[in-house]
Amino acid sequence: MSNIVYPKYLIDTNVLVQAHRLYYQFDFCNGFWNWILTLNDGGCLGIDKVYDEIIKNKDDLANWIKNKKNLFLQFDSTSISYFKDIYSILNNNGVPQNKITNFVDNTKADVYLIAFAKAHGCTLITHEASAGKINAKRKVHIPDVCKEMGVPYTTIYEVMRSDSRFCLQLSSR
Repeated sequence: MSNIVYPKYLIDTNVLVQAHRLYYQFDFCNGFWNWILTLNDGGCLGIDKVYDEIIKNKDDLANWIKNKKNLFLQFDSTSISYFKDIYSILNNNGVPQNKITNFVDNTKADVYLIAFAKAHGCTLITHEASAGKINAKRKVHIPDVCKEMGVPYTTIYEVMRSDSRFCLQLSSR
């Protein structure tokens, strides 16, 4: 039996990258980043694929996260079993092979996040918006695959609204 405590939330790369580049830059909104570290009670932020995506940018966010690798869980064999379900969902919805291949690309975190969230009962936080359903003519969207897989998802803004610690972090600056 494992002693790993799986997180309530998994954060998609786009949440951290957009926060860093647009809304919550380190030089004026450090409270956001302090709060992010309290998410999941100071434990995991995501999975190793998210860490890898961020590190390759070699920017301030990559520097900030470099010494926080312990906050990113290793993708595991329990999660891998859900890849076939995701592939089947995409295939059954008529998604062309090139779009499936792009979505399940092993250099991207998307499919790994969904599989890990499904395997371990996590809610996925993403900035991606649902297209309403999986559509063969469009890009595959994380929320649409999550819906089909029964994986809860939300936005960082909904999590901020529901977490009183967010306001406390901003006011403690």
